[in-house]
Amino acid sequence: MLTIPPEVMALANAALTGLTPVILKGPTSRRDPAALNLVRFATATLVLVPLAWSDLRKADTRLFVLGTVAAILGPGLAWYIYLKALSLTDVTVVSPLTNAYPLFSAPIYLLVSGVSPSPQIVAGTIAVVLGVGLVAGSDRPRGGGRISLGAVLSIAVAAIWGLNTVLFKLALSGGGALALAALRASVATALLAAIVLLRGSLGLSPADAAAASGVGLLGDSLAMGLMFLALDLGDPYIIVPLTATTPIFASVFAGGLLREKFGARRVAGILLTTLGGATLGSA
Repeated sequence: MLTIPPEVMALANAALTGLTPVILKGPTSRRDPAALNLVRFATATLVLVPLAWSDLRKADTRLFVLGTVAAILGPGLAWYIYLKALSLTDVTVVSPLTNAYPLFSAPIYLLVSGVSPSPQIVAGTIAVVLGVGLVAGSDRPRGGGRISLGAVLSIAVAAIWGLNTVLFKLALSGGGALALAALRASVATALLAAIVLLRGSLGLSPADAAAASGVGLLGDSLAMGLMFLALDLGDPYIIVPLTATTPIFASVFAGGLLREKFGARRVAGILLTTLGGATLGSA
């Protein structure tokens, strides 16, 4: 029987997550982010809820309350902003900046837990700040200015994801990770369906709907499943840094498939952000 090492699962998670913005880059330039996200999370719901049904029935109130709040903030709000950012700037800007979320989750977690920051947390924070500065600074607005709107929105997403990471961690004490993933997708689907219905219709072409559905299968179902399995079977201090390599995969895919051009400054920023995020994530 073929056994896949957890380290390979973690890298596969990073690769699939890195492919997500590349798949969505085209549709975001011409379609409503709410409609795209609805198809995406509805697909994930159809996959995850049957798999997590027994865990959902055993979950307690904490998972449902905190998980619902996190789903509204994350898939509901943050992913809408993410797609807006993706429509305004390059994948190689959006991916590293949004994946700098440990910069925000670390201080929130320290505040909640009362733990003092370690040298590892300080070093990771410095690396992420420097990396974010380099990436954001490499994306100058055409009309002048120091930082583009796409970069600003990407940093806003990172801040929301940082808060969400802490909420998810607290919610997990009330149930399993698979139940939380299913709840996240279900709440997001209900919220986005209400928004889209109020607007009138999806307005998606078959190709765009297929792209969004594919992201739901690859990113929100398969990639998350691989991450949970990797964390369950492997050591977190190895798995978390490997999953944090998403911006590197995203940059390779964006350069190869979308022909994005980026210089040494952005490359250095991507590497620093990834290194810092991995350091914070494993602290």
